[in-house]
Amino acid sequence: MAGRGFSDRDADRAPGRPWGLIVASVLLAVLAAWTGIQYKRTADREGRLQAEIRQIYQEAEALRSVATQWRDRAMLLQQRVSALTLERDALSRRVGEAEAELAALRGRRGTSPPTRR
Repeated sequence: MAGRGFSDRDADRAPGRPWGLIVASVLLAVLAAWTGIQYKRTADREGRLQAEIRQIYQEAEALRSVATQWRDRAMLLQQRVSALTLERDALSRRVGEAEAELAALRGRRGTSPPTRR
């Protein structure tokens, strides 16, 4: 063995443990465990966040639905108000025409309106 770069003194000694390799293996195991724990925490957090996002989307859809219902109700009420306004204007014209016709009839007859008691 002396020809391979080992002296006779090294040949008599029992081979020692490779402490550097052992320390590196332990560090690698610790690093792998830490990485696994971090991965699990991240995966759990991702699951919670996805559930929260689904809930937010459901709430947003419910709010959109309610907003659509209120918008439709508002449009319906606006249509009713417009229809009632037209009806009121038509009735006001008819009342005005009826009063004018009544005044014309009274003018021809020369009578006064009856008094109420």
